[in-house]
Amino acid sequence: MLKISRVLAVLLVASSLTYAKEAKDMDVYGNEIVDNGKVVNIYNGVVIEYDGDILSGKSAIYDRVNNKIIIKDNVTVIQKNGKRVRANELTVNLDNDHILFKDFFQIDTDDVWISSVKAKKEEDKLKFKNALFSSCQVDNPDWLIGFDKAVYDTKDKVLKLDDAKIYIKDIPVFYFPYLSIPLGRERKSGFLRPKFAHIEDEGYLFEEPYFWAINKSQDLEFYPQIRTKRGYGLYAMYRFYHDKDAYGSIKAGYFKDKKSYTNKYNLKYNKHYGVEAEYTNKSLIDSLAKGEYENKLYLNGIYFNDGDYINLQNRDYIGHFRIGSYYESRLNYFIKNNYFYSGINFRYFKSVSHPNNDDTIQILPQINFHLPYTNLFYNNLSYSLDTTIVNYTRKKGTKALKLSLKAPLEMHYSLFNNYLSLNLSEEIEATSYKFKNVPKKYDKYNSIIANHEIELASELSKVYDSGIHTALFSLIFTKSNIISESSIKYKDIPNDIKIDFIDKVLTNSKLTFRSHHFWKGFNGFNVDYILDANYYFKDKKIRDLNQEIDIKYKHWHFYSNVNYSFLYKTTTEIYSSISYKRYKYGLTFAYLWEKDYKTLETTSKDLSVDGYYKYSSALSFRASVSYDIKSKSFKNWEVGTNLNRKCWSVDFTFGQDIRPVIKSDGSRGSISNNYFGVQFTILPFGLSYGTGN
Repeated sequence: MLKISRVLAVLLVASSLTYAKEAKDMDVYGNEIVDNGKVVNIYNGVVIEYDGDILSGKSAIYDRVNNKIIIKDNVTVIQKNGKRVRANELTVNLDNDHILFKDFFQIDTDDVWISSVKAKKEEDKLKFKNALFSSCQVDNPDWLIGFDKAVYDTKDKVLKLDDAKIYIKDIPVFYFPYLSIPLGRERKSGFLRPKFAHIEDEGYLFEEPYFWAINKSQDLEFYPQIRTKRGYGLYAMYRFYHDKDAYGSIKAGYFKDKKSYTNKYNLKYNKHYGVEAEYTNKSLIDSLAKGEYENKLYLNGIYFNDGDYINLQNRDYIGHFRIGSYYESRLNYFIKNNYFYSGINFRYFKSVSHPNNDDTIQILPQINFHLPYTNLFYNNLSYSLDTTIVNYTRKKGTKALKLSLKAPLEMHYSLFNNYLSLNLSEEIEATSYKFKNVPKKYDKYNSIIANHEIELASELSKVYDSGIHTALFSLIFTKSNIISESSIKYKDIPNDIKIDFIDKVLTNSKLTFRSHHFWKGFNGFNVDYILDANYYFKDKKIRDLNQEIDIKYKHWHFYSNVNYSFLYKTTTEIYSSISYKRYKYGLTFAYLWEKDYKTLETTSKDLSVDGYYKYSSALSFRASVSYDIKSKSFKNWEVGTNLNRKCWSVDFTFGQDIRPVIKSDGSRGSISNNYFGVQFTILPFGLSYGTGN
């Protein structure tokens, strides 16, 4: 090819003198040049390097009078960032660097494309007229957005559309007078995907979230919602990020029910509100972190007046600790090094099904101080020290303050060429309790207890042609003696105080046998088996037996846990599950049967089944059901299907769940909810619609 950059360079210099404007660097390459005075024509292919971009086409015209370059036929622009633009014609105004496109087309790395009859680039703005936008295939797309005009900010990476219409195939389904779509990776302020739903007893649900990107380290989301037959509410979530070691979030919400809805279900609360917080700081005190100390702060908390505060919001954001019907809030801080550990933690429990929290025991706070095991005299002998202060409190009922000191002393021996290990442990435990809201004679209890433990253990391993077998055996003798007590004896303390606050003292000698076998097959067949048995010398018999087995082979997985009581001569708990899972389909059966250990009354007896089937990479089905054998009723069930195409997806769900509520008289109740949901999502944004009954 013939390089003609020198020829055009002279022309550009002359032009720049005429208009008093400095031209950007440009190199032009062409095969055939015809200079007609005011116009220079380039034929049979042209390539131009302009301001870091590469422009190419079949022909080009340089207009000396208007100081413009026009490239025609199969125009391609390769930008500095690697993105490509195609057009039928391109005009560069060398005076102001504006670029005009005809039949503009561009596709990015996420397969999002835009096609426009006319487009104009002015500095950081790209303006379109009569354009189409989609992420589906270009020929016959499943969906697209058509708009009269739009502006794309190449710096902020936001596409703003006027008079936008969303089409499914050739059918218009949505109209937006204005629409803003962020196309970059950085967070942008704006409205998020709206949520539409219809629930028979709550009416139409509409939620339109708004996202505010305050700065790079903070953002705030608002979730206003309206339920036409039930009420209205607002949730908000604030997130912050100081650095990789310090970050967190705060969420709060409020929802008010209509009087008609409250009366219909005889509910105790017509206002539902709460607040949540999560915070992690892996180096709270910087001066300590720079030395040999490690210190961390962790907060995960939630408070609400009623469980519907949780039911009425999207739970995809902050996760909390849950124990049965209680949510647990935690605040922990610790400092440690190689020689000691000290920590303080607060634990607050809130029920979703109780009318109040007055009789719930809270731990506010618990303080721990620990010295790790340290050798004494020689390596086989070691000691440790644990000090704990616990404040058990609540509004109504017994309260307690517990002070505890534990000082274990351990000896370890290896016998028979390390085939057998002998571990001896002697621990002195001094505990002091001070109770409130109890009769005077029970307000204090002090004790010193000696805990004895002797353990014989062995670990064996052998390699076979088909796998490796590892066996662990242990025999543990444990016994506790009360060395001294206060005037009130352990046996005389009321049972409710013992159960709530005092650790059980095992004065009856116990012998625990544990056998743990693990087989790792070279063909993928793995077995993990544990057997525990407890023999009580006073009863002269085995009281409890626990068996746990876990088997995995290729796509199969079997798990079982069985507890048997020789004292009551009955099984007290069974949990078993078996599953077969492949990429295309899978099925799981699970069975749970639990009894109260004292009354032997069946507390749970459930059967659950869930499975999935992938008809293709785009279409899948799922189903799950949980059946309460005890009450002979379904607890919950759900069936669904998902169709996932390259640029859109739709998900159908039909099922039933039961949510607990609190009645106006304080009693517990529940509302059974049969629901049907549809969620339709298109890239780069989605719309959700669901119905429920």
